[in-house]
Amino acid sequence: MASIPLKKVVLYKHGVGFFERQGKIEGNASIELMFKEGEMNDVLKSLTILDKNGGVISSISYEGDKPVKKQLEEVPFPLPRGNVYSGIFKELKGARVELQAGEEKVEGKVIGIETRKRTAYETVIEEVYLVLLNDRGEIQNFDLMQIRNIRFQEERIQKDLNHLLDILISTKKKDLKRLTVYAQGEGEREIYMSYIVETPVWKTSYRILLPAEKEDSPLIQGWAMIDNTQEEDWEQVQLSLIAGLPISFIMELYKARYQKRPKVEIQEKPAYAAPDIEESFGEISPEEDSGLYDCLNDEILACRAPAPSSFSRSLRSAQKVTKKKLETGDFYCYEIQNPVTVKRGESALVPIISGSLEGKKVAIFNQSIREKNPLSAVLLKNTLGITLEGGPVTMYERDTYVGEALLKTFRPNEEQILAYAVDLGCYIEEVLQKKYEEFLSLTFRDGSFFLKKYVYCLTPYKIHNKNPYEIDLFLDHPKKNSRFKLVSPQEPYEETENYYRFRFLVPAKNSMEFKVKERYLKEDYFGLQDISMNQVHFLYEKGVVNEQTKEEILELIRLQSLIAEKEKDIETLQKKEKALTQNQDRICHNLNALRDTLSEKSLREAYLKQLKEDEETLKKTREEREKREKEKEELKKEWEQKLREFSLKMGKSED
Repeated sequence: MASIPLKKVVLYKHGVGFFERQGKIEGNASIELMFKEGEMNDVLKSLTILDKNGGVISSISYEGDKPVKKQLEEVPFPLPRGNVYSGIFKELKGARVELQAGEEKVEGKVIGIETRKRTAYETVIEEVYLVLLNDRGEIQNFDLMQIRNIRFQEERIQKDLNHLLDILISTKKKDLKRLTVYAQGEGEREIYMSYIVETPVWKTSYRILLPAEKEDSPLIQGWAMIDNTQEEDWEQVQLSLIAGLPISFIMELYKARYQKRPKVEIQEKPAYAAPDIEESFGEISPEEDSGLYDCLNDEILACRAPAPSSFSRSLRSAQKVTKKKLETGDFYCYEIQNPVTVKRGESALVPIISGSLEGKKVAIFNQSIREKNPLSAVLLKNTLGITLEGGPVTMYERDTYVGEALLKTFRPNEEQILAYAVDLGCYIEEVLQKKYEEFLSLTFRDGSFFLKKYVYCLTPYKIHNKNPYEIDLFLDHPKKNSRFKLVSPQEPYEETENYYRFRFLVPAKNSMEFKVKERYLKEDYFGLQDISMNQVHFLYEKGVVNEQTKEEILELIRLQSLIAEKEKDIETLQKKEKALTQNQDRICHNLNALRDTLSEKSLREAYLKQLKEDEETLKKTREEREKREKEKEELKKEWEQKLREFSLKMGKSED
């Protein structure tokens, strides 16, 4: 059984490992690999094997997923728990064997096992004999202790026994499954193998030494944490660590699947007499017959698979395994320069980076993180030329631990702020925000006023630096919503999804104020009937309208108010008319109900008098209502004329 050593391990950030083996075999050889049952799906999906020097891979076999109990049930005979030597012959009665007892070689069939007891010096000794029917037809028995060797002559029994032993040894390997590669060829040849299996995600951590002097640069050291959960040691392997997110999935290839098929009954038909076949018009000549056969033969040959040797050469020429460093936007790779050794079941720290970065000590204030104090931080620029995978960072300054930070994925030439401690020597308070408005213009169209104005929000920050050194401060100011635009400062140092980030210097042992002004454009609209005289005077005072426009609007409001008063008077008179008419109807109804009697005569006269008075009042009320309606129409015409003139003037001024 050949062994192909592990040469290369590539661990991916999404939890998959690529394993590469290379070694030499000679002649026909078999290569055995052991995998956990949970890894078999990935192995069957990805296993690649190349025999690089003219050999071929004839087959690859692997243990199935059938339970051991089921596999043992399929073996024709069990293996006894005790007295294996004698017990196995009890199970294999009739099997042909060849044995050697002393100098005698005998061939025959097993009849069974016989046990005899004898007494020697008051001790009962049990002797076991194998009873055999030899090829001469004689029954012989042999003391098992005297038999030097026994061989089963039937190949089937040899294979069943080997299979039984393989099953029993597999139970000692927990969930391990054996995969065997069979290679055929001549001489010494090089074998290449690769596959992927699930592996723990590799992790990173960093140490940064902050500069003691301003002219110095921060020093960084990065480590990767890897775990060997395989069933073998990684001895002096070439290790690569790749970050990215390639598409990967698990497909159930290991478990056997069976397709349900329809059951077709055999159709029974009555027998037929010999048919009378008509003769053809002619026979096919030998030349024509040969041509037809050659044509079919060519098609059959074209459909055949190539010979194993030509297929192997095609695969070698098409697939060449090369080493290259990944430098795409989706993946980045850390290739460990020195070979790595990690024992089975152990983990290891592997150095991946060491060097200096561009950087400067700063402070950053974000009220959602710390309400009153900024955080001590370092502003780093990645000048290493490689991408740094995200991970925790332990910060040191003057050989002293000063805090911890979290590094996000850090690409070349990018900048990143790492906050590692609270700066208690600096105190920041946000003064109450102030909101005010700036009116821009007033327009009038389609009977409505449109007022444009800026709504401002001013946020002052008071910063008190008690430290004996100047602070390079980053201040995160939260964005309000998409309507607000930054007014001052005009440009932030940088902008994030939720913050404007400003950068400025705070003098040592001093206080200062930093103001952020934002605004958004708002447009209010309202009808002429909704505006009051006080609002018109307010707009005039704010300079939105001039003196003439103010008087024109006030005149429209005055006329509109007079029209409203007339409408109110008309409504009152209409109600009075209605009440008088209803009272007349009531009186007429009562008159009709009276009889021509002396007692009801005085009541009739009273009703008639009331009816006459109501008629005179109704007449005056109608005249008064008609007068009010006429006055209203005159006011309305005047209002409409002035409104047309005002609209025309406002439209021209807007143009």
